[in-house]
Order: sequence, then structure tokens, then C-alpha cells
Amino acid sequence: MKVDILRGIPGAGKSRFVRGQYPGATVLSTDDYFVGADGVYWFNPADIGLAHGRCFRLFIEALQRGDSQVVVDNTATSIAEIAPYVLGSQAYGYDAEIITLRCDPAVAASRNVHGVPVAAIHKMAEALEAGTLALMPWWQHRVIELG
Repeated sequence: MKVDILRGIPGAGKSRFVRGQYPGATVLSTDDYFVGADGVYWFNPADIGLAHGRCFRLFIEALQRGDSQVVVDNTATSIAEIAPYVLGSQAYGYDAEIITLRCDPAVAASRNVHGVPVAAIHKMAEALEAGTLALMPWWQHRVIELG
């Protein structure tokens, strides 16, 4: 049983990567909280805590069900955002791997569908790199360059 924890800046191609690499997997994303029944994305910064909480709750439910492949598709620039998923995976006997999806910030900004300002994407790219250096050395991790 496997958990892949994807991390990358907005517009990097995380969701496209998931669609191509994980057919049939249980895929969870904080962004899902902000998608209405009509399929329209509506971000409200005041609800970000609720969105992260819902994503984690659905993650634990997937582990409790014994889903064979669980993918967490979030920005996850910091250890604080990653650690609960790694620890949850370990608690339920899953192998966890962190996958950093790198993309040039200018490219990511040009295809970002959530309206994140360019300056914010550049800051998030810096935080992503700093977070990569801070990952626990015993955590499985790999980096994939996306164009």
C-alpha cells in the first residue's frame, strides 16, 4: 500500500501529473474544498484551514478503508504541511513517498488557473526549495522536473 505526497507550486502541473500517473488512485487535494457542485473553483482564504482539515480527514478515511494507492495533491511547500501525511501513512502501514514536482516559476505562473499572483508563485517556489532541503533524511523523496 502506497501514499504519494505531491508538492509543487501552483501551475507546476501537479493535477495533470496525477491524471497521467495515477489512474484508479484515491486522489485528495485541499483545492477540492473550493470546487462547487457546478465545477467552478472559488477560493476563499478565510476557509483555507477548513480545506486543509477536510483534506486530511479524507486522507485518514482512505487509509482506514485500506485504499491501495493514495495521492495527496497539494502545494505542500513546508515540513508542517507534509509531516501529518507522512506520519499518518506510517501509522496505517503505508509506504510514503514525497514527490517534488519542479517547474520554472514563470512557466507555472503563466498556466496557473487559481489566480495566484506571479510574485506569490515566486515566493512559493523559494519556499518549496527551502522545504526540500529541510525534509527528514529518512523520508523517501524524489524530484521530477516538469516543463
